[in-house]
Amino acid sequence: MAITPLERRLRERLLRDSAQAMRAGFRPPTRFLSMLSELGPIQTAVALLATKQWQDGFTDLCELGLAELSLEARIIEEEWRPLFTDYPVIVVEAERRMAAVQGWSETQRQLQRRQRRRS
Repeated sequence: MAITPLERRLRERLLRDSAQAMRAGFRPPTRFLSMLSELGPIQTAVALLATKQWQDGFTDLCELGLAELSLEARIIEEEWRPLFTDYPVIVVEAERRMAAVQGWSETQRQLQRRQRRRS
């Protein structure tokens, strides 16, 4: 199946996020990058968020204060939501995980206010 331009942009964003996380001290996300390459961002999200159990990589990002660089954070951004309309359970799980991260709700509200100002 051909990758859409929006899906390509999400993949590129996730690769940039991974590089930024590594510069901040996060271990190389080898499995995630392999899945992203083989499956693409949508199916990677489905594979990693199909259960309520947090993946080690997400937990590690949260412990480093880098949850905003996670796949979960990207999934719930308005820009990427159209990619996940067929996977509402994945979006709900991403929202649940991000809401569980302390301080995320306030950070998200601030980001949304900034985005509205730019629009």
